Amino acid sequence: MSRARTSARKASNATVRTSLSVTSSRSPAELTDIIARGLTGAGLSESGSFDRTRFFRLNNLTQLELEVWGEDSQSRARLRLPSVRSQSGRPQRLAPVGSALAAVERSVRSADPTATISS
Repeated sequence: MSRARTSARKASNATVRTSLSVTSSRSPAELTDIIARGLTGAGLSESGSFDRTRFFRLNNLTQLELEVWGEDSQSRARLRLPSVRSQSGRPQRLAPVGSALAAVERSVRSADPTATISS
């Protein structure tokens, strides 16, 4: 890949969000299910879990981490891409990650219109 194409991909990636935070009045289990449905609807598959973190794989290079917990009378969730990886010297494309996060946002907003969502 030429330097120009690598630079173009880096510039394109810089505009894509790679995390999403949600505050909801739903229970942690309900919020987890809503977000998981949004991710699977966007083409990701659950690849495992550890403690309170669930992992969703988009492809061989891209895995998102979902952490949901209860706080006061609300649930909070953080969905993020832990790192941007490179393959054969070029950074991964982040547009599919942005699309998956947008799908999750739509899913949460339709299930809980009062939820607060931020990047």
